[in-house]
Amino acid sequence: CHSDTEDLGALLARLSPSEILLSSNFDADFGPEYTVLETEILSSERAADVLSDYFNVANPLLLGDLSRAHIAASVDASLQLMGIDQIDLLLIHRPDPMMDHHETGSALDDLVSSGKIRAVGVSNFRPWDMDLLQSAMKTPIVTNQIEISVLHHAPFTNGDIAYLQQHGVLPMAWSPLAGGALFDAANRPLHDALADVAARLDSDVTSVAVAWLLAHPARIIPVMGTNNLERIAAFEKAAALTIDRQTWYEIYTAALGDEVP
Repeated sequence: CHSDTEDLGALLARLSPSEILLSSNFDADFGPEYTVLETEILSSERAADVLSDYFNVANPLLLGDLSRAHIAASVDASLQLMGIDQIDLLLIHRPDPMMDHHETGSALDDLVSSGKIRAVGVSNFRPWDMDLLQSAMKTPIVTNQIEISVLHHAPFTNGDIAYLQQHGVLPMAWSPLAGGALFDAANRPLHDALADVAARLDSDVTSVAVAWLLAHPARIIPVMGTNNLERIAAFEKAAALTIDRQTWYEIYTAALGDEVP
C-alpha cells in the first residue's frame, strides 16, 4: 500500500514497464465538462501489490477550460458523483489555448495540498505545454498520456518521448493498437511483419504490438481502450515477451515502410 506522501511517479518507478498494463473504459459521462476514466491494473501480482490500493477510485479527465473556477468545480463534482474523498490521478485531457498557467498551476497545487487529488498528469501535451504548466507548479506532473503505437510512431522522433525521458516523466500510450487500424488491409505489410515476429515468439500480433511499446526505455505504459475482458486479458501476454533491439528495429522499419535512415 502507498503512503500518504508517496506520489504516483514514485509508485510507478518501483515497477518495470512489463509489470504495468492499464485498461481504460470511458464508462460514465457526466456532461461536456468532464468524463470519468476507470483504470484497472491488469498485470503482475507485484504490480497489484504496489498499485491496487492506489488506483482504488476512478480518475477524472479534465477537459477544456483550465480556469481555477472550472477545475475546482469539476473536481468537487467528480468527488460528489463518485462518492469519494480523494482522486488518485487528475489528468488534464488537452492544452487550453486560453490557459493562464499561473492560475491553473496554483489551482492544481491547491487541490493536492487540500488532499482532494493525489497526483497530476496531462494528456496530449507537447513539451512546451508541459514546461509552461510545470513552471507555475510545485507539484510534479507525473505522466503525459499521448497517442503512441506502431502506426503512430512520430513521438519517438518529434521530441515528445525524448522530453519525457529527459524529465523522468512516464508516458502513457493511448490507442496503442491504433484504434484497430493495425488490422486494416491498408496496413497489411506492417501486420505481416508483426505476424512474422509473433510466429518466432509463439505469440500473436496484438501482444507483439504492445510488447514493442513496453520494450522502449522510456517505460511506456499502454492504456487499453476496450470493454472486452477476454481481449484485455490477452494484453497481459505482452508483458511476457522480450523484444530485443534488432526485433524492435525490424518492426520500426516495417512501420516506416522504408529502411531506417
